[in-house]
Amino acid sequence: MALRELEQRFGIPSVRGGALRWFYGLFSVGTIYLTASNTMNEVSRVRATDWMQVQSIITEQLVRGAGASLILAYILTEGGDMVISAILRERNRQKDLEARRKAKEQGRSEIQTLWEAWNRRRTDAEQRGEPFTEPPPNIDN
Repeated sequence: MALRELEQRFGIPSVRGGALRWFYGLFSVGTIYLTASNTMNEVSRVRATDWMQVQSIITEQLVRGAGASLILAYILTEGGDMVISAILRERNRQKDLEARRKAKEQGRSEIQTLWEAWNRRRTDAEQRGEPFTEPPPNIDN
Protein backbone atom coordinates (compact mmCIF):
# COMPACT_ATOMS: atom_id res chain seq x y z
CA MET A 1 0.00 0.00 0.00
CA ALA A 2 1.42 3.38 -0.96
CA LEU A 3 2.31 5.85 1.74
CA ARG A 4 -0.11 8.36 0.25
CA GLU A 5 -2.98 5.91 0.74
CA LEU A 6 -2.02 5.39 4.40
CA GLU A 7 -1.99 9.14 5.03
CA GLN A 8 -5.42 9.72 3.47
CA ARG A 9 -8.19 10.45 5.93
CA PHE A 10 -11.74 9.14 5.66
CA GLY A 11 -14.98 10.29 7.24
CA ILE A 12 -16.04 13.29 9.26
CA PRO A 13 -14.30 12.23 12.35
CA SER A 14 -11.38 11.37 10.13
CA VAL A 15 -9.29 8.28 10.70
CA ARG A 16 -6.12 7.70 8.66
CA GLY A 17 -6.29 4.92 6.11
CA GLY A 18 -3.71 2.79 7.92
CA ALA A 19 -5.65 3.04 11.20
CA LEU A 20 -9.03 2.37 9.61
CA ARG A 21 -8.69 -1.40 10.05
CA TRP A 22 -8.00 -0.91 13.76
CA PHE A 23 -11.03 1.37 14.04
CA TYR A 24 -13.34 -1.20 12.41
CA GLY A 25 -11.89 -4.02 14.49
CA LEU A 26 -12.24 -2.15 17.78
CA PHE A 27 -15.74 -1.00 16.85
CA SER A 28 -16.87 -4.52 15.93
CA VAL A 29 -15.37 -6.25 18.96
CA GLY A 30 -16.61 -3.51 21.29
CA THR A 31 -20.13 -3.62 19.89
CA ILE A 32 -20.37 -7.40 20.18
CA TYR A 33 -18.94 -7.45 23.69
CA LEU A 34 -21.04 -4.58 25.05
CA THR A 35 -24.22 -5.86 23.41
CA ALA A 36 -23.76 -9.41 24.68
CA SER A 37 -22.75 -8.51 28.22
CA ASN A 38 -25.36 -5.78 28.66
CA THR A 39 -28.10 -8.00 27.16
CA MET A 40 -27.32 -10.83 29.56
CA ASN A 41 -27.35 -8.41 32.49
CA GLU A 42 -30.61 -6.79 31.44
CA VAL A 43 -32.38 -10.10 30.69
CA SER A 44 -31.43 -11.47 34.10
CA ARG A 45 -32.31 -8.18 35.81
CA VAL A 46 -35.85 -7.98 34.42
CA ARG A 47 -36.25 -11.77 34.38
CA ALA A 48 -37.47 -11.73 30.79
CA THR A 49 -39.36 -14.85 29.77
CA ASP A 50 -41.06 -13.70 26.56
CA TRP A 51 -38.99 -13.85 23.35
CA MET A 52 -40.39 -10.49 22.19
CA GLN A 53 -39.16 -8.88 25.39
CA VAL A 54 -35.70 -10.45 24.90
CA GLN A 55 -35.59 -9.17 21.29
CA SER A 56 -36.39 -5.62 22.38
CA ILE A 57 -33.67 -5.82 25.05
CA ILE A 58 -31.16 -7.09 22.46
CA THR A 59 -32.06 -4.25 20.08
CA GLU A 60 -31.79 -1.62 22.79
CA GLN A 61 -28.43 -2.97 23.97
CA LEU A 62 -27.15 -3.20 20.38
CA VAL A 63 -27.85 0.50 19.84
CA ARG A 64 -26.21 1.42 23.13
CA GLY A 65 -23.24 -0.88 22.53
CA ALA A 66 -22.69 0.41 18.99
CA GLY A 67 -22.82 4.03 20.16
CA ALA A 68 -20.37 3.47 22.98
CA SER A 69 -18.09 1.37 20.75
CA LEU A 70 -18.09 4.03 18.05
CA ILE A 71 -16.84 6.65 20.47
CA LEU A 72 -14.39 4.34 22.21
CA ALA A 73 -12.97 2.94 18.96
CA TYR A 74 -12.43 6.43 17.59
CA ILE A 75 -10.70 7.63 20.76
CA LEU A 76 -8.46 4.54 20.94
CA THR A 77 -7.61 4.62 17.24
CA GLU A 78 -6.78 8.32 17.08
CA GLY A 79 -5.05 8.32 20.46
CA GLY A 80 -3.04 5.23 19.63
CA ASP A 81 -2.12 6.69 16.25
CA MET A 82 -0.95 9.93 17.86
CA VAL A 83 1.09 8.15 20.53
CA ILE A 84 2.70 5.70 18.11
CA SER A 85 3.45 8.50 15.62
CA ALA A 86 5.10 10.57 18.36
CA ILE A 87 7.21 7.60 19.46
CA LEU A 88 8.29 6.87 15.89
CA ARG A 89 9.08 10.54 15.21
CA GLU A 90 11.25 10.68 18.33
CA ARG A 91 13.00 7.42 17.41
CA ASN A 92 13.72 8.73 13.89
CA ARG A 93 14.95 12.04 15.31
CA GLN A 94 17.35 10.18 17.63
CA LYS A 95 18.62 8.07 14.71
CA ASP A 96 19.18 11.21 12.62
CA LEU A 97 21.07 12.91 15.46
CA GLU A 98 23.24 9.82 15.94
CA ALA A 99 23.96 9.63 12.18
CA ARG A 100 24.93 13.31 12.11
CA ARG A 101 27.18 12.86 15.16
CA LYS A 102 28.90 9.88 13.54
CA ALA A 103 29.34 11.75 10.26
CA LYS A 104 30.83 14.71 12.10
CA GLU A 105 33.23 12.46 14.01
CA GLN A 106 34.22 10.70 10.79
CA GLY A 107 34.79 14.06 9.11
CA ARG A 108 36.97 15.19 12.02
CA SER A 109 39.05 12.01 11.89
CA GLU A 110 39.52 12.39 8.11
CA ILE A 111 40.71 15.98 8.60
CA GLN A 112 42.99 14.86 11.41
CA THR A 113 44.45 12.17 9.14
CA LEU A 114 45.08 14.74 6.37
CA TRP A 115 46.86 17.09 8.76
CA GLU A 116 48.95 14.31 10.31
CA ALA A 117 50.06 13.09 6.88
CA TRP A 118 50.93 16.66 5.81
CA ASN A 119 52.83 17.29 9.04
CA ARG A 120 54.70 13.99 8.67
CA ARG A 121 55.81 14.97 5.15
CA ARG A 122 56.84 18.42 6.44
CA THR A 123 58.93 17.04 9.32
CA ASP A 124 60.50 14.41 7.03
CA ALA A 125 61.49 17.15 4.58
CA GLU A 126 62.95 19.25 7.41
CA GLN A 127 64.97 16.29 8.70
CA ARG A 128 66.38 15.67 5.24
CA GLY A 129 67.16 19.42 4.93
CA GLU A 130 64.88 19.83 1.91
CA PRO A 131 62.59 22.80 1.43
CA PHE A 132 58.90 21.99 2.02
CA THR A 133 56.55 24.02 -0.17
CA GLU A 134 53.41 21.88 -0.06
CA PRO A 135 50.45 23.97 1.16
CA PRO A 136 48.49 22.74 4.19
CA PRO A 137 45.44 20.56 3.51
CA ASN A 138 42.43 22.40 2.16
CA ILE A 139 39.59 21.60 4.57
CA ASP A 140 37.10 24.20 3.32
CA ASN A 141 35.35 21.65 1.07
